Amino acid sequence: MKYQFCAVKHFRFSELIPIQMGYECCKPNNAPSFTPFNTIIHYIYKGSGVFTGKTSTYTLMPGQAFVMFPYQTASHVADGIDPWEYGWIEFAGASVPEIYNASKITMSSPIITDSTSQPLGKALMGILDASKQENISYQMILARLWEFSDTLLQLRANTERTVAMSEIYINQAISYIHSAQIPPIDVSNIAKHIGIDRSYLTQIFKKHLNITPQQYIVNYKMTLAKDMLLKSSLTLADVSDALGYSDPVNFFKAFKKNHKLTPTTWRKISSGEERIDQ
Repeated sequence: MKYQFCAVKHFRFSELIPIQMGYECCKPNNAPSFTPFNTIIHYIYKGSGVFTGKTSTYTLMPGQAFVMFPYQTASHVADGIDPWEYGWIEFAGASVPEIYNASKITMSSPIITDSTSQPLGKALMGILDASKQENISYQMILARLWEFSDTLLQLRANTERTVAMSEIYINQAISYIHSAQIPPIDVSNIAKHIGIDRSYLTQIFKKHLNITPQQYIVNYKMTLAKDMLLKSSLTLADVSDALGYSDPVNFFKAFKKNHKLTPTTWRKISSGEERIDQ
């Protein structure tokens, strides 16, 4: 699905000028190539993809947006398995540089992360909805673009508070994981327990810990596995079952990937029955 509306001819003289806007459900690995003449902001509603800006490459998820600058060489590619759906808006005007400065958007910092209630995503959707009305109110589009800009400025002003909250959410998630009954630790249940979206939970884990919540859970289980193997006489099958692996083979693979040894070898070495020649 692709929706697009051109508004520029209706706003020739304004501090903020909406050029065009639209919504697209991208195909896997979709990679449009063009150089914009004005600022374009893409907001991701579903799926994921990769944006490469002037200085860095970013893997982005729902609730994030990326900014393309006039005459900037940049590229973006939809994920091959879960391609993104995004809304976008192109705009210009004398106030744009001021908006850049106030919101601290630069070519070196082109990524915007929405808050959990997604006010920026809702503001952009409001513009798209206004552009699809049968009796289009162009002044309404302009008013909603100003609202979108104001939301962007407020979002950036609250960045420090948002980061602090994300760290609180991570601590709550880790506490839940460590206190949960093994084996049923589900990422969706963790997010629900905290009161945030699963995608946002994954996003802040990757930002602060450089791993996903699922990877953290696996690492935690592998730590428990070492303790069980060393301090109990449980069989490997019993340990596997206790940690929620329906197939012991999957437990063996996870343990070896995490600790570079099979569970059997690790138990023997840790109990002093065997050693590794260096």
